Amino acid sequence: MKKTANNHILIRWCILLLICWSTPELISASEFLGGDDISIARDEVIKDDLYIFGNYSEIRGTVEGDLSAFCYDFSSNGAINGNANLFAYNIDYIGKIDRSARLFGYKIRLNGPVNGNLLVFAKDCKLGAKSYIGRDLTYSVVNMRIEGVIVGNIDGTSSKTVISGKIDGDICIETNQLIITSPTTIKGELCYTSPNEAIIDEDVIIENEIIWNETGVETDKSKEQTDDDSFILSFILFLAALLTGFVLILLFRNHINRSVQQLETNFWHSFAIGCLSFLGLTFGAVIPAVLIIGIPVSIMMFTLGMILFYIGKIYVGIALARYLFGLINKKARLPIGIELIIGLILLTVLFELPIIGWIIYIATFLLGTGAAINGCIAISRSSKAVFQAPTT
Repeated sequence: MKKTANNHILIRWCILLLICWSTPELISASEFLGGDDISIARDEVIKDDLYIFGNYSEIRGTVEGDLSAFCYDFSSNGAINGNANLFAYNIDYIGKIDRSARLFGYKIRLNGPVNGNLLVFAKDCKLGAKSYIGRDLTYSVVNMRIEGVIVGNIDGTSSKTVISGKIDGDICIETNQLIITSPTTIKGELCYTSPNEAIIDEDVIIENEIIWNETGVETDKSKEQTDDDSFILSFILFLAALLTGFVLILLFRNHINRSVQQLETNFWHSFAIGCLSFLGLTFGAVIPAVLIIGIPVSIMMFTLGMILFYIGKIYVGIALARYLFGLINKKARLPIGIELIIGLILLTVLFELPIIGWIIYIATFLLGTGAAINGCIAISRSSKAVFQAPTT
């Protein structure tokens, strides 16, 4: 059971990878916006695909192409004439999406029409009474609530699912608790896998067969739910690293480029520096902790190590994506934001692998730490050379 659940997690991350890997095809005609607060006015029209990298974003106008947003907080009551790919901690969408939507976040509220398919990964998701999904709904959510209209089928996993809308297709879900309230109408078949029988109001209309696949052992279900929770946690950590990476790109692009360059040209040197730094940080954190007066130093060294790992993972991800894309096309280079997305997804998938995932995790820490330090050294040497040039 646990092996199967792990495979499901890897499949989900691979789907996410394929979604984001396809985005470079659209870069030829795109508009990029970055910053802390990004707003598209009601009368503003974006005629190309739009990529947003920011903290808080609000779309009230019209995007004629596809929209891809990577933010902490995203809201919109505008119109997207293409697809919508949204990565944010909070997503509040009440506008229109002409094609398909892929929503990845912690809390998601959608209360508008999506004429294509809808894919959702979140902790809490609510499809309001005004939501309309023109095709299929697929989700992996802890708490899912469906109040709108689903024209196609529903396929999902959750801890709790509450349905009170209109479903024209079939429902096939896996959940601990299923609640169907009035005035729900389900024209297709209802098939659910759960340790508990669904709670269905008397006024609910289900026109086809109801199939309950009861899980035999509650502990097995608990393990599977733990794996699902682990996936949600991994995604939240991925999203946090992604947002941190975009902030670093906006503020410290030179250091990122130098650090990634060190991984490309001085791979083993960066690895050696990372190993030495790890030893130094370990002794710097452990030895002072023995003395009460050295506890602040120990905490500072431990914090520094965590920061270096967090930043280093971002650098290794960019270098990995740049290397793989270079194998495909040596003359072209992706925007650094796209390299960050692809690289972090690749690392997250690799971290999930049994046994070898831990080896990759440790290697990423050592390489990233060494690259970050080497990047600082390279910048310092360049600055020193520029400063000494006029004197010479």
